[in-house]
Amino acid sequence: MTILIHSEISVRPYQAEIDSIKLYKAHQESFKDTRDFSPLPYDESMKQKSTANYDQSFWFVAYAEDELVGFIICKIFDGKDIYVDLLGVKRPWRKHGIGLALLNTVFRESFRRGNKTVLISVDSNSLTRANQLYERAGFKTVFEVAMFQKMIYY
Repeated sequence: MTILIHSEISVRPYQAEIDSIKLYKAHQESFKDTRDFSPLPYDESMKQKSTANYDQSFWFVAYAEDELVGFIICKIFDGKDIYVDLLGVKRPWRKHGIGLALLNTVFRESFRRGNKTVLISVDSNSLTRANQLYERAGFKTVFEVAMFQKMIYY
């Protein structure tokens, strides 16, 4: 199943043997714009995403020709709730509808499999304004958490 966003960009299911290193690099590049991101080595990053809740059949990638430009990685909880763990689009490819297309792909696949709930969490002060994308995709706020910080100087 490949979905053509427009003539230049397509979304398809993740294939580990083809996409894993490209996905890792896209993750490192796209998340450097987020608060407190700390890069991990490839092996450690992939090991973290191989626990029981991760389901690679709910991972999708967006390509512009041979370049992986966006991705979505999901988990499944209790066999029914889909949780979007990571959604990333490389900076030069943002504002092309890739993030929304990846989310819509997960929505379609969730519906096809009978999963009724898709969840995502976001930093409401996201430097990339990710929360605006999620609202456009139809997500509704379930609850909000505030974290406070005070810097102590001596």
